[in-house]
Amino acid sequence: MSEIACSACGQSFEGHQLACCPGCLAAGWLATERLIRDKHDPSAGPTRLDSYRSILTPRTKAELDKVLLYAAQHGRWYRDLDYGMWVHVTRDPLGRAPGVGIPAGRETAEHALDCLFIAEADSALEAHIFAADWQRHEAQIRAEVFVPLGECERLHCRNLSDPGDTCCAAHAR
Repeated sequence: MSEIACSACGQSFEGHQLACCPGCLAAGWLATERLIRDKHDPSAGPTRLDSYRSILTPRTKAELDKVLLYAAQHGRWYRDLDYGMWVHVTRDPLGRAPGVGIPAGRETAEHALDCLFIAEADSALEAHIFAADWQRHEAQIRAEVFVPLGECERLHCRNLSDPGDTCCAAHAR
């Protein structure tokens, strides 16, 4: 019961590993108008902000379609209880750090960030990406700030349920 055919594109995916079709998910993120917000955009140039920020690497931005497909295939969904939103998190997409961190008041990067976050990842209008630190993310999971997706509530089904749903894609029909 783990292999599911996408109702939109027909592509098959493993329901116990992925909550939804990775091809459709990546295409939806890529179509989001403001997926890369100005403060995370590497082409925005050096600017100082009063708060810490991350910027994506130029390579991540240039290969965004590949990065997002990889993320959709390998990343994990979490409910961010602090912000009340679904986030999708991928460590080292395509085997590289997706961004760098810039401390408050500085213009230059101080350290690499090894995690790609897609905030509001279930929204076709509000999804946006940025780089983050995997160790910090793991600490937030342990502190139960981030809660992973659950399984389908159908008896004997171990598939993941879509964000906000109680049943997997196979049983939601």
